[in-house]
Amino acid sequence: MNWKQGLFFLIIIVVLFVFVFGQRELRNHYINKLTGLLSAGDFAGFEALSNRFLVKLLFTPYNHAYMRLNAAMMQQDKAKIDGIFKEFLLIDDMSEQQKEDIYMKAFNYYMNENDYDTADKYKEVIMKKVRDPQLKEQTEIIYDIYALKSAEPLEKLLAQNEQTPENQRGFGEMLISECYKNQGDEKNAEKYKKLSLTHFKQLEKAIRKDDNNGK
Repeated sequence: MNWKQGLFFLIIIVVLFVFVFGQRELRNHYINKLTGLLSAGDFAGFEALSNRFLVKLLFTPYNHAYMRLNAAMMQQDKAKIDGIFKEFLLIDDMSEQQKEDIYMKAFNYYMNENDYDTADKYKEVIMKKVRDPQLKEQTEIIYDIYALKSAEPLEKLLAQNEQTPENQRGFGEMLISECYKNQGDEKNAEKYKKLSLTHFKQLEKAIRKDDNNGK
């Protein structure tokens, strides 16, 4: 390799370094600006900035859509939320963690909205595209209990509850309470509802204690 070739490769390395470093700095700049607009409640400003070509170029499709989804949820704009969730279905290069996060977010959103038809569609997406069998089972159970008003998972949930540390039983007991409610057993439904609230408070207290110890 002669000196001209060496100089050429050196220039290429420098240009690549400047491009990568500059891109990271520019991305951080726009993250700060976008976050500031959301914090100020300037949703029109956020939308205008997020739709700029350069911003779309700097962020992956997943991250760009995720930012816009958070803004739409802050505004409780269902039409935008519906559209952005559909965008995620067209993104092919999501990691397994990203798939779990966004598909469960969509499923839970529509369950909370009592839009069980749409929740069912995302349940099927989870069954097809998510690998975690435990997450799949949890999704099925939640849908059966709240959408289909089934009490079929009750025995399994009771058995799991016995094997769960006490301060982590809140979520399972909430599902158990709903199962009893579906059976028409108001006494046990109320019993497990109270237990659930107690254990959620215990877990919250334990988390706060860990956070304080970590400071």
